[in-house]
Amino acid sequence: PPSTPDGGPWTTDDEDESEDTATTNRTASQTRSWQKKSDRFAGSDAASKSKDFDKSEMLHMLADPNMSRKFTEALADASSTECHNRILRALRGHVLEVMRCPEGNEVLQACIIHLAPEKIQFFLDEIAEEPGAAIAAARHRFACRVLQRALKHCAKPQLAPLTEELLSEACWLARHPFSHF
Repeated sequence: PPSTPDGGPWTTDDEDESEDTATTNRTASQTRSWQKKSDRFAGSDAASKSKDFDKSEMLHMLADPNMSRKFTEALADASSTECHNRILRALRGHVLEVMRCPEGNEVLQACIIHLAPEKIQFFLDEIAEEPGAAIAAARHRFACRVLQRALKHCAKPQLAPLTEELLSEACWLARHPFSHF
């Protein structure tokens, strides 16, 4: 099952998981370190401040409510192109993991809403490459939100592989509490 490089915070189970069990297993020193970096990330110059983080740190910070909120705000800022690119580089190869995260899915949704469709094509490609991933995402309490946002904001040709997979199980998905969007 998908996980972070150190077996970290993202959830992988179906709708039976609770948000309480999806909390991270960070140490207190990691939390303090990320909070300091979070404080540096805040403000109008988010693009240059994002240079302080490596890919691994950024992935872990997506699971942190304060940091994911700051990443979401930075994505809404059209002037921080460098920050957008940094966040996208961190997400590449980890979309299936992050979309199951209670906080990380919101960053993916912000990417879909605020960035050009060609910049987030790899989100859709990663989901389509894994057999059954679109159906599993549709049934997941957090990942379904990312699919819903993609269906609303992306072009039909971009979505063709995903919609084909979802339609193959449409009757079953229509009865599921998270996938009837």
